[in-house]
Amino acid sequence: MNPKKSGAKIKRLRESLGITQTQLAEQVGVSVSSICKYEAGEKVPRDKTKIRLAEVLGRTTNYIFFK
Repeated sequence: MNPKKSGAKIKRLRESLGITQTQLAEQVGVSVSSICKYEAGEKVPRDKTKIRLAEVLGRTTNYIFFK
């Protein structure tokens, strides 16, 4: 898993849905700071958060984090 690559995918998918980092954070149940760090590739989400991110963003965890 490449955190920078995953972060770029999270950001691209979020933007394609037209939602802000704040909205994504609320839907996933994490802080805005965490979303910022995920998108920057500075932090890797926990497994439960990966699953919730994938659900909200409409992709699989495999697509976001491992491809």
